[in-house]
Amino acid sequence: MLISPTVFLSVGHGTARFDAAGITRARVTFDPVVTDSSTWYEGTIHTDPAYDPSGKGQRGDFDDLGVTVFDQPVVGIQPAQLATPTAIDQLTHGPAAQIEIPGYGVSRYVGEPDRSGKRTPDYGSSGTRRLAAEAFSSISPGWLRLHSTGQADICTGDSGSPALLAGSDLVLGITAVEWSLSGAECESGPWEQRIDTPGARAFLAQYVSLP
Repeated sequence: MLISPTVFLSVGHGTARFDAAGITRARVTFDPVVTDSSTWYEGTIHTDPAYDPSGKGQRGDFDDLGVTVFDQPVVGIQPAQLATPTAIDQLTHGPAAQIEIPGYGVSRYVGEPDRSGKRTPDYGSSGTRRLAAEAFSSISPGWLRLHSTGQADICTGDSGSPALLAGSDLVLGITAVEWSLSGAECESGPWEQRIDTPGARAFLAQYVSLP
């Protein structure tokens, strides 16, 4: 998600994989369908130093944030707005808010080719942006837990997708975990890393002006 003309926000567990491989640069496209002719923007990767995959971070979550700072500003795209420290709490105390999550990940699991009962991701279904409709299930100091209210679900490859207040460009969180009571894949129970906490804001303030 573009949050300034030069800053792309994603998850720390994504950028940390680049760090572990010794890769400091990444390319990003904003095209709805990824093709060989897509427009790409290149920049430097930064992972939140507090990122902790064990979930024992100071905020009681993973501190799962990362950014890519582009070499040149992105033109023709309006950056999204970051939620203020009070925006999410106000939403959860008012009328039921609808959330939209655009993602490029796998859209379905298929078959049981090995007869083990385990389905396999259909990677041919990824690469095209889709929009999932969600609503609040619960909220904690570090997380927004959502549930699906439409037909599109969050699945493999959707990490880093923004949780937007429906009908707006207000970013409430970043998709970090997909979970369901049944244990099934692609049955939407996304956990959104909040971007309005003090720790998240301290990290983001190094790269963008905060509301």
